[in-house]
Amino acid sequence: MAVRWVLKLGTPLAVRLFATQVNSACAFRTEVTHISRVPYPHLHLAMPKQLQLGEVRKTVRARVDVICSVHFGEGFRDKTSARILDLSLGGARINTRNMAATIGDDIKLTAQISVSGIERIVTVSAIVRSLTPGGGTEIQAGLQFTEMSDSDRITLHAFVLSNIHN
Repeated sequence: MAVRWVLKLGTPLAVRLFATQVNSACAFRTEVTHISRVPYPHLHLAMPKQLQLGEVRKTVRARVDVICSVHFGEGFRDKTSARILDLSLGGARINTRNMAATIGDDIKLTAQISVSGIERIVTVSAIVRSLTPGGGTEIQAGLQFTEMSDSDRITLHAFVLSNIHN
């Protein structure tokens, strides 16, 4: 049995949404002021009196697909390849197959990225904050960046900002 919601003029609503451009969750109360079925079904809502914003993350993340190398283990002597799936100034999520690291381990991440047609190699130090099994032998790791040079920070910032809407 399908439940059908009928909205009428004046119906109060609680609206919640994510505004990815400002990295926030938003919520407000409003009411239906107009209902139309032509040229397609849509509603008009009253301007909210108050808007609540909550930061989702400290920094905006961009979805990317960048190949990188990960150095881990004692003295960073072990190395594997990975794909960066999303990236921010504060951290990244990577997908890899052969990383024998645990939560709390220090790693080094190196990637070649392109900003406005200029190729740069960026190396950052990070701490493994989460490990999630992927499909088969794959592992997704959440990383928090701890150290990077000023030039790598500027390059990373430009790269993230240029990839936010992808």
